[in-house]
Amino acid sequence: MIPRIMKRTIGLGAAFLVCLIVAWWYSVNVLTNKDLVFAAGLIDQFHRQVNAGESEKIYQEFPVCDQQTRGYWTSMLSTFHERTGKFVSVVKAERHAYIEPSSIHASYVSTFEKATAREEFAFKVIDGRFVIINYKIYVDGQEIQPSPAKQEVPSK
Repeated sequence: MIPRIMKRTIGLGAAFLVCLIVAWWYSVNVLTNKDLVFAAGLIDQFHRQVNAGESEKIYQEFPVCDQQTRGYWTSMLSTFHERTGKFVSVVKAERHAYIEPSSIHASYVSTFEKATAREEFAFKVIDGRFVIINYKIYVDGQEIQPSPAKQEVPSK
């Protein structure tokens, strides 16, 4: 016969284990899904801003955007826009959220006016919000690089 204290301890231990499993499930399924939906919204916003030529708004999404970084992005987006035209739609999207450290990686196959491209986005939580930390574009399997002639020279 098991003493009453032992039965209560086993019951409390089982209840604690159930709580841990529910908390883990919630964090993996609910919180990460919320982050993935949020990231999809940021990517949609990014595409609208690129189509509208709103580079200043795009730069605000990058954690470090000094003059040299702006020159790089201005050149890269200009080269990208010349080769692909405006964004039309997403053909395929894969998004993965990671809890520790909190980040999201997304890979999109998107159609543009002149081409189909694969876009890779990386987001990280900085100061409590997701920001773009990396963006790469591949057309015909080759990564688009900024044209050196188009890069702005940082002012001193």
